[in-house]
Amino acid sequence: MEYRVLNVGRDPVVLDPARLSLKGKDGPFSFRLLWREGAAVPGRLLPNETERGAFLIERGTPPVELTWTATVVGSGRQVVLSQRWGEVK
Repeated sequence: MEYRVLNVGRDPVVLDPARLSLKGKDGPFSFRLLWREGAAVPGRLLPNETERGAFLIERGTPPVELTWTATVVGSGRQVVLSQRWGEVK
């Protein structure tokens, strides 16, 4: 699956892959992060910077629910990114 994240805030944001969770009908999915590009430093998005990447889901049954907790640099505030897919093409 591919993803794209845009930081529309005023502060840098950290996206740590250890805080990425993928769950399905049968529980958590095993996955591998395949690539990340766009941001000057992968996983650290400056304001108005975009990162895109892809991860490979090892196995599981849809629906797929992604949850990724991002941390705002400076304040330490956490933002939860989430998406749910009913079927995967």
